[in-house]
Amino acid sequence: MSLIAWGTKIYYNQVTRSLLRNVVFCLRRELKGCDTVLDLGCGYNSPLQYHSPKFSVGIEYFMPYLLESKRKGIHNFYIRADIRNVEFAPGSFDAVLLVSVIEHMDRQVALSLLSKASMIARKKIIVVSPNGFLNQSAADGNELQAHKSGWRPNELINKGFKAYGMNGLIIFRKNSHQADRQNYENSLLSTIKFKPRLFWLIMAELSQVIAYYFPELAFEIFYVKTLAPKLQYGFLRKN
Repeated sequence: MSLIAWGTKIYYNQVTRSLLRNVVFCLRRELKGCDTVLDLGCGYNSPLQYHSPKFSVGIEYFMPYLLESKRKGIHNFYIRADIRNVEFAPGSFDAVLLVSVIEHMDRQVALSLLSKASMIARKKIIVVSPNGFLNQSAADGNELQAHKSGWRPNELINKGFKAYGMNGLIIFRKNSHQADRQNYENSLLSTIKFKPRLFWLIMAELSQVIAYYFPELAFEIFYVKTLAPKLQYGFLRKN
């Protein structure tokens, strides 16, 4: 096991995630009482792998990501589709996730998708996105990896979301990211501003104990919106 893989395992274990209040801590807390989850743009490494609802559906267009997620068994069911075009009946899922998704879209497209998610979800919408614009080009042979927009906490707070800071304080980070599925360590370290990068990655992640409470100072933001009750229909895909 590599040092990064070992560190990731520690970072997401029960004790550490509770102390730091990281993304897995928030995800598990907010998904209590949510038996069915729709993961839009699930990618290959969804944090839902650290929390197993009774039933989850992953939607991903890029086939290598979908196949890797399927190999890991993160979701019960997979759909290969462009998330901008999928349709489900209102109230089909308890929760809808958009983890590292909206920054890959133009603003109006992202807002339209958030509106669609509010119809599909019965209880909650969860969004994870960088704090502001993070420069990222296409990667892994996937043009959809490029970032097209940036979001500040107040933008989604004004739409009824609560915001929590993630991945430590932004002062440790550069405003660019080099995504690389084949070299996860390089991808993880690419945003670190100072050298030696591994040391400052650890410092950045430890600063999560502060960033959680001050999302405007954090590198990424975890957003959650609790919805008014609506009827449940069970999911239905329309081509």
